[in-house]
Amino acid sequence: MKLRLIKFFYLNSYLKLIKLIFEQIEKIIFGKIKEISIYDCKEIEIKKIYPSHDFKMTSLKDIDGNQYIKPYKINVPQANIYNVKNGIFVPGEEEIYTSDFQVLKEITAQKKNPKKGKSKKKILKYKKLSGRVLCLSLSGLERNYYHFNTEFLARWHLHKMSNIEYDYIDFDEKNHFQRYFFELLNIPKEKKIPKAFQSFAIKADNLIVPGLINNWEYFILPTGHKRHLKQYLPNWFKTIHKDFRKKSKSKYERIYLSRSKVNRRKVINEGEVVKLISKYNFKVFYMEDLDVGEQIKLFNNAKIIIAPHGSAIANIVFCSKPFKLFEIFPQNFFDSSHPISSLVLDCDYSYMIAESVKSSIIDPQLEDMYVDCKKLSKWLEKLS
Repeated sequence: MKLRLIKFFYLNSYLKLIKLIFEQIEKIIFGKIKEISIYDCKEIEIKKIYPSHDFKMTSLKDIDGNQYIKPYKINVPQANIYNVKNGIFVPGEEEIYTSDFQVLKEITAQKKNPKKGKSKKKILKYKKLSGRVLCLSLSGLERNYYHFNTEFLARWHLHKMSNIEYDYIDFDEKNHFQRYFFELLNIPKEKKIPKAFQSFAIKADNLIVPGLINNWEYFILPTGHKRHLKQYLPNWFKTIHKDFRKKSKSKYERIYLSRSKVNRRKVINEGEVVKLISKYNFKVFYMEDLDVGEQIKLFNNAKIIIAPHGSAIANIVFCSKPFKLFEIFPQNFFDSSHPISSLVLDCDYSYMIAESVKSSIIDPQLEDMYVDCKKLSKWLEKLS
């Protein structure tokens, strides 16, 4: 077994070296991609949608009073939409290029644009598509339900607010919920990018490019693992999903989101938890069993949500009433995404840190949890 692992390690290292050599050769043959700021490019028209403002984070203490995030204030940049004349893009990727193959510095979810210094090979072999293309992709990040409902739909919202028309749209449909939203947003099927173009870089007469709201800083977990931690959401985020917040026929106002059907972050004493919360009229739901429409209706009517950390909590954007959220984290993992969403959505947010099986090998984000029902009971007793 050890011999196989050693062979695999050396083979993998060898393949990486070969790949690196070919990348360097391509840079020499095709040239390296340079970057240019949006504000220095004459081919770009900028339309302001929302002004800059400050985001203020409140103190994030768990139900034991332990503080994981201290209060801070951070500037939220002005939200714009960009019209890039003769722009180039690769379907599914977020980066945008000018007609002379320079990448736009600011259109990236990273601290620095990752395409700077890469080979021009892919974008030099573009296909021409006449018309205006609306570019929404986030390089695959939108295949996660939380990120789709947050960063991806934020870009769609900026487009809607701009009233700029488009002929084609770059809209990732790899997952079922993405396809559901494609129809829910009433996007004409004929505006999909033709299949003959989808595997190539595309040059269009105009690229309609909404700005990104992706933002993060590194956060060191108790185990020493480094993780991304979201810093803010804009105050206009609460308006993105307003058309989905309709009166629901669901009779359930107190819901618990179970993770028992997934392979990570399960509550190992969920039977005990369910027995406790049922005394307070909570109903257990499995998001895997509900389509997007059913999830939206469920959250339209939800007033109190209890859930282990996960993408299903993203559904709080559909809550149509004042609501409370109680989030449960593994012992060695913390994430600010849902607390920040809750703050912007005027939600009454609380959380607890559950016990985990400590391990120096397992990713803290994957750890299953044991919930202290005595602590949870104290929070439940405060409910009106």
